[in-house]
Amino acid sequence: MSTNYYVSGPAIDGVDGGEGLHIGQSVIHRTFLLRAHPERGLTSLAAWLEFLNTPGHRIHAEHGAEVALAELEEIIRRRQDHQGRPLERRHRSSRSRPAHCVLDGEGYEFYTVDFS
Repeated sequence: MSTNYYVSGPAIDGVDGGEGLHIGQSVIHRTFLLRAHPERGLTSLAAWLEFLNTPGHRIHAEHGAEVALAELEEIIRRRQDHQGRPLERRHRSSRSRPAHCVLDGEGYEFYTVDFS
């Protein structure tokens, strides 16, 4: 089971078919796939957290439930792979990382393609 997360607000309503801007996807409560939006400067966890903290922005899961920023940050930061390692260590080598996957300064993976 997976859950997609979106942000909506005055400057982003109507994006992604009205759902809002795709933040990423929690997969089986263990993995969080972050979505990069380079045109908005959203290519790091720090940039996303600052953006999400903007007054008027509302974070919600795909089923409509509102999610607090602190709760979403906890979900993202506690993500692990199937062996219990932090995911940011999984694709350290660019040879093993898909071309559409980039790492931010903290080592978090961001996907530059739509996967919602």
